[in-house]
Amino acid sequence: MDLTGTGSCVLACDSKDDVEGWSAGGYDSSDKTACGAALASLSTMLADCTKICARVRVLVSSAKSASRMKLSAAVTFSYWIFSELAVVLSVFR
Repeated sequence: MDLTGTGSCVLACDSKDDVEGWSAGGYDSSDKTACGAALASLSTMLADCTKICARVRVLVSSAKSASRMKLSAAVTFSYWIFSELAVVLSVFR
């Protein structure tokens, strides 16, 4: 079993036999404790990452919506200005 990571914890077991060996008593208690702690840590980090990603998705979606509304308002204003300009020009012809 190898526990490594820089800024995050990565759990890598040598083989599938590692897990099966535990049930047969092939590993001592400290190995099981270390792996359990690593899995608990990974589980917590995964939950945190999931929450953060959900919040980021909502914020990005909101920003895109605001940007689209602003662009739509600008286009509508531009069309209105051009139509008003056309009316004014037709009056003064």
